[in-house]
Amino acid sequence: AELHLRRYAFAEAEVEISRVEKAEAGSEEALRLRLALLKHQEDFARIDTLTTRRLYRNRSSVGALLGRAALRYQLLRYDEAEKDYEDAFALAATPENGVAALTGLAKIAQRRERLDEAADLSSQALEAGTADPALLNTIISVLIRLGETAEAIDLAHEVLLWDPWNEEAHYVLGNGYARKSYSELETAYPSAFPDSSTAPLLAQVRGLLEARRRAEARSHLRAIKLTRPSLVDPDLLLGTMYWEEGNPDSAIGHFEAALRICPEYGRAHNAFAKAMESKRLRATVHHDACEREFARAEFPEIPEIERFVSNFASLSARHKKRVALSIGPWARFVPVFVEAGATVYIKPLYERLSETPNQRVLRDLRISYDSRLWDDVRGCGGYHTVTGIEDIERSIFRKYNTLLHELTHQVHYVLTPEEKRMIQDAYRDAKEEDHDGSGRFLSRYQGSSVWEYFAEGMNAYATPMSNKYDMREEVRERLEELDPDLRYLIQKILSDTSIAKYYVPAYVVSAYDRIENGRPEEAQGLLRKALDRSPADEGALGALAYTYLLLGDRARAISTAEAAVKSHPTSPEPWIENARAVFHETGSWSDEIAVLLKGREQVDRSQRFRIELALGEAFLGRGDLERSKEAYLWVLKYQADNPEALWGLAKAHGLASDTIAANELFLKAVRERNGVSELRADYARFLARHGRFDEAERQIEAARLLEPRGSDAEAAAGLLAIYRGDWLEARRRLADALAFAPYNDLATVLLAHTWIATRDAMRAEEILRPVLAAAEKGTPPELLYLEKKGEYRAIHTYPAEERWLLYRTAAELAEAKGDTEGAERYRRLTEQTFR
Repeated sequence: AELHLRRYAFAEAEVEISRVEKAEAGSEEALRLRLALLKHQEDFARIDTLTTRRLYRNRSSVGALLGRAALRYQLLRYDEAEKDYEDAFALAATPENGVAALTGLAKIAQRRERLDEAADLSSQALEAGTADPALLNTIISVLIRLGETAEAIDLAHEVLLWDPWNEEAHYVLGNGYARKSYSELETAYPSAFPDSSTAPLLAQVRGLLEARRRAEARSHLRAIKLTRPSLVDPDLLLGTMYWEEGNPDSAIGHFEAALRICPEYGRAHNAFAKAMESKRLRATVHHDACEREFARAEFPEIPEIERFVSNFASLSARHKKRVALSIGPWARFVPVFVEAGATVYIKPLYERLSETPNQRVLRDLRISYDSRLWDDVRGCGGYHTVTGIEDIERSIFRKYNTLLHELTHQVHYVLTPEEKRMIQDAYRDAKEEDHDGSGRFLSRYQGSSVWEYFAEGMNAYATPMSNKYDMREEVRERLEELDPDLRYLIQKILSDTSIAKYYVPAYVVSAYDRIENGRPEEAQGLLRKALDRSPADEGALGALAYTYLLLGDRARAISTAEAAVKSHPTSPEPWIENARAVFHETGSWSDEIAVLLKGREQVDRSQRFRIELALGEAFLGRGDLERSKEAYLWVLKYQADNPEALWGLAKAHGLASDTIAANELFLKAVRERNGVSELRADYARFLARHGRFDEAERQIEAARLLEPRGSDAEAAAGLLAIYRGDWLEARRRLADALAFAPYNDLATVLLAHTWIATRDAMRAEEILRPVLAAAEKGTPPELLYLEKKGEYRAIHTYPAEERWLLYRTAAELAEAKGDTEGAERYRRLTEQTFR
């Protein structure tokens, strides 16, 4: 019975469980197996009945307590679930029951964001008895939330050694949690991926699938598989076809074959998980009712949907209807999106995100807040929205409406500045109340950013509860209970039938898309088009100022930003753009601060946190640590878990040698944004400076996982080697840092230091001279386009941390050359760096 349950062979499991029930009528084991099957079938009403009856007859039934606790946990009734798990643990007579109870308590602690408690409970469960996949999957979730992503990935692979069909572990490994990017995967498994001879053949197959010529595609794939059995994609594509045809068992056979070739192949893990989910959804008690409900739904008429959904024609009739139903609530925005060139794309199960139209820039990149590989996540929202076909299918069965979520991000981008500020204000209020313990958010994810706040809220608004056993977090009734202000705001935006006001914001979003792709000239044309419609538009003026900056016209950047400030003095974005333009003109942190301070006096108080965030960074850059702390603390009073403020405040405390506060803040920042390699590198440098070498090494390894050729990680590794006195290793690491990013001034200064330390002043001077000359001259920074990241980065900004190290190294160099006067001058500059 257990084996059949693990394989989702539910008919066979029913036979075996019935035998156990006949042989051991009323036994705890029979109850456990029956409840496990009912959970897979989502027959929560029957679970409720069975556990209630058993506990009425026997209040000490651990199996019934565990079953009721699991039900209450799924229904989000955490207090009641916790009480049941505690009672079950107190009564547990077997190690297995003790492990199950502690696992449940750990899951509740994680849901309540008590991560250390969740980790402790998980450790207790490991000590209480033999670990099972449920416990290991719980530990994986806790590790991910603690930012220990590499350990979580390794543990997910271990789960599959115990249980090769485990849906949850496959999903983790197929949802972006991967040690290797696809570029690294192709290097590690060269024969598994297409070469110049097989790539065109597989591209032809994909074309056939898009044209729905499935028989030809299948024939081609079998031929390729015969001639190149080591290729992974033929099995992935054949499995996808079987999944689409409603044959999950045959699909799983091909996904297993793909994983035998390449055990780290994220697309195959995701597809395996989705095939298992397909078997599970087919067995749910409400499957047929969902199908009838879907059949009865009207196919909404949405003008221009064929232009908006770029591959609408290639979808099945079933999926066309479900896509249209998801777009329906925001249908009035479709003409706006079409005019601005925005799109939706429904991604096939086999496709990586960077292989979809307009998403090439995401290849090998990771998500900042959780370190997942973009290539393996099921979708993204923005100017070009992508949603996986598997999420379109599962939403038919009362599962999360991912397309509506991603589309809401797209809508959010084109709302007017005033509407965006209203959402921001509602988010701030929810954050304040949630921080006070009132629990305002539908889910942890909703509280992670203002964008997720609105998107999760919209999903809830459009999803009424199906019955009292509805286990979804995002339902209308919970939104009404937890956040009526957001419900009202969503209703207000939906009831507004006008669309004209959204064209200009849409052009602005389109312009930023061009900027992300390194085409600021095209952005300039789109912004001119926007300003023709609305000459004083806040977003268009700010974007145009930035575009001028990218094009090297600093004077026009400043004048355009000043025009935006004049038209919108109470909005923070024009002031921030003006300050940035001034800084890039003069290279002076003080000049930037002067603009921001003036803006702080005029912006709406509800938006002041944006100015304070910019001030925190500018004060930190100037070396004014106390004022930087004040600014960041102001932001944290506004939003206690703001990741950028936590990060900046951690750096300020670290540079002030307040090690306890700095460490606590770095840990909090990493938990909020564990996918940012630069944050990990900053933390590593702090740890190295304070002699915590092993911890620094772990952060460096985490940074390398996130960005394998990352200059910041290698610079931190170089600093660590310097503190360990290993000059050769330091030079190797710093040489790598400069090979990856020749503009890395910190790595340059550290490299010069290694030559001074080994008494080669001439080599050190040759390395240090250009950086020192530019910093002393006050050369303005530059903006460099990083194609692999799809972003512009300000370089040669010389923040205080770098200046302090630069001047100290210059003093060491002068001393090594016998220049006493020069050494003294640079020592004074070192001392004056931090105010």
